[in-house]
Amino acid sequence: MKKIFTLITIVITSLGALAQLSVKQVPCGIDPNCYTTIQAAVNASTAGQTITVFPGIYTENIVIKKALTLQSNAGPAVTILQGIGPADYDAPIRIYAPIGGSVSNVTIGGSSGHGFTINGIDNISAGQEASGLLLGNNDQVPYGAISNVVVSYNIFSSQGESSILSYYSIPVYINGLTINNNNFVGQTFTGAVPFPSNDQFADKNAAKPVISINKGASNVNINYNDFNVITGRLSNGNVNILVESVVSFITYNDLILHTGGFNGGMNVRGSGAVIRCNRLEGTDRQGVPSFGMYYVQTGGLDPVPYGVADVASKNTFLPLGFYYEPNNTISTANIFGFGIGANTAFPAPTCDVLPLTILQVTAKRSSDGFLNVEWLTANETDSKNFEVEMSTDGRNFTVAAKQSSKGQGNFTYQANINAPLAADIYVRIKQLDISGKQSYSDIVKVAGIKGESNLLVIGNPVRDQIRIEGMAGRTTLLLYNQQGVLLQTKITQSYFESLQVDKLPAGTYLLKVVKEDRTTQSFRIVKQ
Repeated sequence: MKKIFTLITIVITSLGALAQLSVKQVPCGIDPNCYTTIQAAVNASTAGQTITVFPGIYTENIVIKKALTLQSNAGPAVTILQGIGPADYDAPIRIYAPIGGSVSNVTIGGSSGHGFTINGIDNISAGQEASGLLLGNNDQVPYGAISNVVVSYNIFSSQGESSILSYYSIPVYINGLTINNNNFVGQTFTGAVPFPSNDQFADKNAAKPVISINKGASNVNINYNDFNVITGRLSNGNVNILVESVVSFITYNDLILHTGGFNGGMNVRGSGAVIRCNRLEGTDRQGVPSFGMYYVQTGGLDPVPYGVADVASKNTFLPLGFYYEPNNTISTANIFGFGIGANTAFPAPTCDVLPLTILQVTAKRSSDGFLNVEWLTANETDSKNFEVEMSTDGRNFTVAAKQSSKGQGNFTYQANINAPLAADIYVRIKQLDISGKQSYSDIVKVAGIKGESNLLVIGNPVRDQIRIEGMAGRTTLLLYNQQGVLLQTKITQSYFESLQVDKLPAGTYLLKVVKEDRTTQSFRIVKQ
């Protein structure tokens, strides 16, 4: 059982939240936060907002240069991003910073059931690549910095090119890229066979890697993804994962290798890489037995080169169980060997992991009825998800919020839970491993706010009705929109009351509860 260390602090925060924008392929009516194209919603958004895309096929090339979350309403099967091409450096999604500026905290998908199907674009000339997701841009020199990008729970379909690509002629500085829980399908060249070379500068139809993260990257995390992409035939092909990064974590990926020749699953360069618990299966190589790993290269940055035996024993290579690394002369720090025996058991018996540690938990009491919980993790390698549990007596806990694990590394998580202001609240965090094991943090107590009533809005965010509990005496309920327009008024003497909001558009509202003594308590209501 893993031990979770906690530290709790209490902070009062102010009212206020950003409205959630939506994108639909049907008329939006009078909803001011609804758009018919994704790019229009991106342009109208404020940094930090969430854009929810409803089912449909969206044919557009989206450019993102600000912090935001782009998520689907109903999952990748019915929400498809189809780029416009062919053209050089085109992609359904491009993320890059303005010249001299920066962009950070961009999420594509983000959680189960909220990802997209992202169909890549084929380029029109050699060496001028296109992709499904492009980081950086050829017309933005000098580049700004990109940080904290999360791409998760999507389906990427390669259409003759890479699925995820960072611009490579000049380094694109990316610090913090997480690619987790995605499905990769398709083909990285067109036609029956690729150009007879894996040199992308020689012909536009040379086979490309599925993921290609190039110079300038650091802290790259690629975990829990499934790869079933054709990246070559006969003797011509490319790898599934190409990474040049200072520090990278590549773990728990499942790769079916349709690569051609001696190419295999990964080409990892840079320093500080952790490559373990991946499954590489070369079962469809036109009858040619497959080596699992192409090569691992340190680039001279790491004082201790990667050990062949270390990578071989901590990953699974099927069917032959060989680790293959050619004698590459780019750096004197390269290691090389041929026919090194490797692990064929799945999972690898030496998939050892460091224990998860939660370094800090912070709870921020808010006067609108929310308890804002934040926790920091270290050595996170095999977590599946987290649950924030709440209690008013310290004994009987209920799940108040859930968060999927971000994968391998150190991360920050946040959750807003609905809690009575007057009551003492007990909070703990439950962590679930991919193996099914679970552990709990220590129980932490958040004191109630003296003088406040025990009012509680149940089930916020809401869909059809707002339910309020804990009233006493004659009480007036007032519901306002973000513009301050009074939408509903209700007078009640019940302990429990509700307001119907099923006909209101999605967005953020303000509920004021005016008590008999004219004291007022306000709640931020999120309507889905």
